[in-house]
Amino acid sequence: MNKQILKNILFNGIGFITNIVIMLMLTPYLVKHLGVIGYGFIPLAAIFTSYIGIVTESLTISINQNLTKAYHKKNKQGVKEVYNTSIISVLVIIIISSLLLIYPIIHLDKIISIPLEIDRDVKILFLMLIGSFLLSLITAVNSVAMYANNRVDLMQVNNLIRNIFRALFIAFLFNINDKDLVSVGVATLIGNIFSFLYSWFYKNKLISYMNFSYKFFNKDKVKNIINMGGWLLINQLGFVLFMKVDLLIINKMLGADQAGYYSIATQFNDVLRTFAGIISGVLGPAILILYSQNKLNKMIDMTSIFVKFLSISISIPIVIICVWSKDILKYWMGDEYIFLSPLIWVLTLPLIINIGIQPLFSIQVAMNKIKIPALMNVLFGGAGVFLSIGLLNYTDLGLYSVAISGVTMLTIKNAIITPMYTSYILNVNIITFVKVHIGTLFFSIIAIIILLFTSTNLINIDNLHQLIFVLLLSGLLLFLLSFLFYSKPERDYFLNFIKEKI
Repeated sequence: MNKQILKNILFNGIGFITNIVIMLMLTPYLVKHLGVIGYGFIPLAAIFTSYIGIVTESLTISINQNLTKAYHKKNKQGVKEVYNTSIISVLVIIIISSLLLIYPIIHLDKIISIPLEIDRDVKILFLMLIGSFLLSLITAVNSVAMYANNRVDLMQVNNLIRNIFRALFIAFLFNINDKDLVSVGVATLIGNIFSFLYSWFYKNKLISYMNFSYKFFNKDKVKNIINMGGWLLINQLGFVLFMKVDLLIINKMLGADQAGYYSIATQFNDVLRTFAGIISGVLGPAILILYSQNKLNKMIDMTSIFVKFLSISISIPIVIICVWSKDILKYWMGDEYIFLSPLIWVLTLPLIINIGIQPLFSIQVAMNKIKIPALMNVLFGGAGVFLSIGLLNYTDLGLYSVAISGVTMLTIKNAIITPMYTSYILNVNIITFVKVHIGTLFFSIIAIIILLFTSTNLINIDNLHQLIFVLLLSGLLLFLLSFLFYSKPERDYFLNFIKEKI
């Protein structure tokens, strides 16, 4: 769309690479000092915050839409009302959530399986991570000033600040204190405090008149936010069923050690989803602005191109991670974790379908057409949970029961329903976005064949340096190959895109 989007993509790319580096360094570091069982409680604690997040994330998306529209219509009164109504609403949610979580935290050992020797540390970890999350809710409302100005680059810098300070303080606290889960919780809280201060600074810089004042609280604005937020809430509930229940099921039915192993296998899954969120996050403000300006054709063209770009681009690291998963696990975690390679294939490969369509949700939000997607999310997410429990009870698949169930339901939904519904509300050919999957799958199959042949017949990796070189070379090869899958009009679009000015 303009140079700002390119800048957003650049900063988000830097953020993505930085997050990969942090993940690759931090995961084995934590497993080494905490053990696989102790490490498993870190992502498990994040699941509990996501249960609060199904409410707050829904409100945040609705706040973004309402405030962005008011800001671009130069309605200062409206901006003040949306911001202050949102802040007060979030503060109420924080108070209520804090009160409701007292009992579950105290009796956490009755909810999940916790070894007695780390029971206290796990409870403090949960308390710290939930506190960090509640603070991030206010940060999210302040960040709407960046969103409304299409400054996703600044939002990505904020994410980097939070993640880098968290990693640095984990290392610092591990060196001066006991290497325990409490230090992880404290470091996470410190990272979120720095993130909050950053968002507060840029809120005042970008929209100077958007200050806190209870007199701008508007009950009608609450209704506007909640009306849209209600279906977003249901949609987020579906997301939790898809992505945030698996570890809880494994912890309860297979034990804390298996949850730890599963957490390691999902690390690449999480990073790849972050990358997709980067591209989707870049497009979100642009799509909303174009829709508010009634430039529908430009919105459709831009989204179509970026869905294909994201689908093919994300398939490159997916294929590389899967094909070289044994070597990656060997030099990343150690020989004893190579057995997780097939699980990485099951969890990661379907992302070729599931990640590329994420920008379509921005269209659904901009057009306020989220009822059907929300219901489908809950329906398929719930089916995945029941299938997981059924396979765990009646088969010997173990961890694969949960992995197969979740990715199967999610892939069915994203391969067919999501792209076809988006085409329907845009009044374009019903298979407009489905066709992207065909090209992406064709590219991915060719890429897998090439790398499998290479790994089997041509290359034998003997050390970490060779692995890094092979991964980079594989990425370059597949990147060059991907150019063959773009049409000339699509390549011309990207060239024109780069040349445009804000």
